[in-house]
Amino acid sequence: MAPSKQVATQRAKHTTRSKKTGLAKARAAKLAKKVQMQHDALAVPVESPGTSSQDTVIPVKESASKRKLNFAASSSQEKPDVEVPTNDTLSTYALVDLSNLGNLFSELSCNVCFEKLVLSCEKRAGSVLMLRVACSKCKMLHASTATSKTLSESKHYEINRRLVASFLNVGVGYAGMNAFCEAMGMDSMECKTYTAHLNDIHAKNLVFAEKVKADAIHTVKKKYGSGGADTLDLTVSFDGTWHKRGHTSKHGLGVVIETTTGLAVDFHVMSTHCPLCSTTGRTKKSESLAAYQEWYEDHKADCNINHTGSSGLMEAEAAKTMWKRSQDNGLRYTKFVSDGDCKTYNELLSLSPYDVPITKEECTNHVSKRLGTALRNLVAAEAKNGRTIGGRKAGSLTQAKMNLLQRYYKKAVASKCSNVEELRKKIFMSFYHAASSDEVPNHHDCPTGVQSWCFWQRAMALGQTPPSHAGKSSCFLSEVVAEKVKPIYERLTSDSLLERCLSGMTQNANESIHAKIWARIPKHIFVSKKRVEVGTALSIAEFNSGSVGLHQFLENIGCKVGGVTLKKGKKRDILRVSKAEKKEGIEAKRRRKQIVNARLIVEQQFFNSEGGKSYSAGNF
Repeated sequence: MAPSKQVATQRAKHTTRSKKTGLAKARAAKLAKKVQMQHDALAVPVESPGTSSQDTVIPVKESASKRKLNFAASSSQEKPDVEVPTNDTLSTYALVDLSNLGNLFSELSCNVCFEKLVLSCEKRAGSVLMLRVACSKCKMLHASTATSKTLSESKHYEINRRLVASFLNVGVGYAGMNAFCEAMGMDSMECKTYTAHLNDIHAKNLVFAEKVKADAIHTVKKKYGSGGADTLDLTVSFDGTWHKRGHTSKHGLGVVIETTTGLAVDFHVMSTHCPLCSTTGRTKKSESLAAYQEWYEDHKADCNINHTGSSGLMEAEAAKTMWKRSQDNGLRYTKFVSDGDCKTYNELLSLSPYDVPITKEECTNHVSKRLGTALRNLVAAEAKNGRTIGGRKAGSLTQAKMNLLQRYYKKAVASKCSNVEELRKKIFMSFYHAASSDEVPNHHDCPTGVQSWCFWQRAMALGQTPPSHAGKSSCFLSEVVAEKVKPIYERLTSDSLLERCLSGMTQNANESIHAKIWARIPKHIFVSKKRVEVGTALSIAEFNSGSVGLHQFLENIGCKVGGVTLKKGKKRDILRVSKAEKKEGIEAKRRRKQIVNARLIVEQQFFNSEGGKSYSAGNF
């Protein structure tokens, strides 16, 4: 085939694929809207299954970011903003091309022999240079200075300290700093110098971390008021996280967040690794046990290992540590939200740190995920037995329908009911509605009235004949599938589980803070416990106080905060609040749901058109 014909054929194939993809997306968007038809029917304000028609419309609430930054603004004693003069930028930092700087000095002349001045550079430490300006003829030295001043309390240069702190803040560390300096054509510090700065920063971070906790505790006590009591009982959200997946991590940590203010009041880092124990200690142990024990007695106070069990137990051990010391701060964590993934609650009950009982609340997000997992397992189990309940047949349990059931379950669980029976009724309301048909219209629990989201009850209230269930996107389960699914609902509506869901609380704040922490401590490389502790303290400081947290961290390590830093920090806080407020909007939430539905429907269409799975470990 001629090259021109080949190009034309390839273009035609590409155009055909593009058209098919576009049509698939258009169909998916249409189906996503159809899934939510009950929200738009009859042009009346209706609600989704799992809510009541008598519920009031909740206005857009204040975002957690705005609430926390307001606390920080009202309680912090930060300095007033420093305005940077428009005609003077000598108080700021800048990257300079030294050749241009040399050309600048060459325009000046010696005051003795009137020849040109020459700039010479000599490396001092890290990225700091010693600049010397001398005459090109008589060699008279006219001026010399380093490109950075030293810190007030040490011999280290401030610019090197800022470099280390900056790359710790963005989460790339020594290797990232070297890569940056290589691309910029700059001298970088040796690993020994970097380690010295890191050790100094870590030593100061111990004080900074305690200040972060103390500030949060002070704000919480101020919010609640003392009331004359020495100890304040709090409802908190607690969760653990690990540096590596698979629960084989050498580092893990736990964070306690007070639910009303959203502030992290305590955190604790656990580690099973010490670099000196792995090197020097191993060598000493190979020599003799006596030599190792003598060495370990001197090293014990500085050893990084504070956990000797399995990595999976780090979460429970961190919780026990923080619950024990909570009373030293005048707090008791008497109720906490947990995900049920760890035996933290059982360990706390065994510990019994208070003279009052500790109760547990379930995270509604994690509870609703149990329904999705159970439905997927049901489809897989039935498929193994030769029965298909998740195919393309009408009434089957597709991924989009499982997602819809999970969403309705989550909405009901998060509705903050007053008792278990009311919550159970709301949960089964969506199930019976989805399993209804013309022969068996199970709408007895659906809300009544012309404002009901249920088309059947709405028609009854208007004195009309209810329309057929056929084609209704909210009634999508066949009788056979509903019989298989009902036992799962019965298991997930037990009294013991629903009692812990009445408050409708989540661990969203913990998941958010985990993301901030691991953004500064990359999971794909090994890091020391010192770096984990520094990154955790800095992340929680910014989580609680915004840019003020970073500014306090810089001041703590000896780096003054100037006008440019304050300006950029304020701008970043404004952007953070703006994004958070936008995400809290009703339209933004509705749009996110439509996008999720559209994506699931497209994936289901591809799955069906491609004849099932295209990738599965060891199955091909």
